Amino acid sequence: MPEDIYKFAKSLIEYLTWNLKRNGYQIRLDMEIMGKELSSSDTLHDLKAMVKFYLTHLSREISNLQTNGERKVVELAKEFIFANYAGDLSLEIVADHIHMNSSYFSVLFKKETGENFIDFVTRIRIEKAKELLHDYNLKIYELCRRVGYYSPKHFSRLFKELVGLTPLEYRNKIR
Repeated sequence: MPEDIYKFAKSLIEYLTWNLKRNGYQIRLDMEIMGKELSSSDTLHDLKAMVKFYLTHLSREISNLQTNGERKVVELAKEFIFANYAGDLSLEIVADHIHMNSSYFSVLFKKETGENFIDFVTRIRIEKAKELLHDYNLKIYELCRRVGYYSPKHFSRLFKELVGLTPLEYRNKIR
């Protein structure tokens, strides 16, 4: 087998690996072992199989890293939501905060958390409201504003949907 073909295959994989590392990917590939395995290929068919093996390896590494990166992005979004649940929160605001297209973020958020964005935010707000209902001096309309709702009627309806009781019924139950 011509030496040029082997050198081309080796430099192709080295270049791809170098370029991925330069772009922040932590690729685990031992270049010395890869070079030895490629050079031990006796036929063009063997070399092609080895190149395919290494390209598949690089592809899997990228896929695994992207999955981890997606999880990190969703975790950043969740941290932002927890810190800002009482404010004006929308899918667009959170997506903008993490520098992501809102449509893609919506799909990614659902994939990683198992619930859509608005259901997640609503659940967080209602959980916080349940905590605040222990403060018996706090009026329901004040409480609803503290958890990001401006309409006590809307807040009460959502609370009842999720908890099964109105905020006032819940408060009376925990007394």
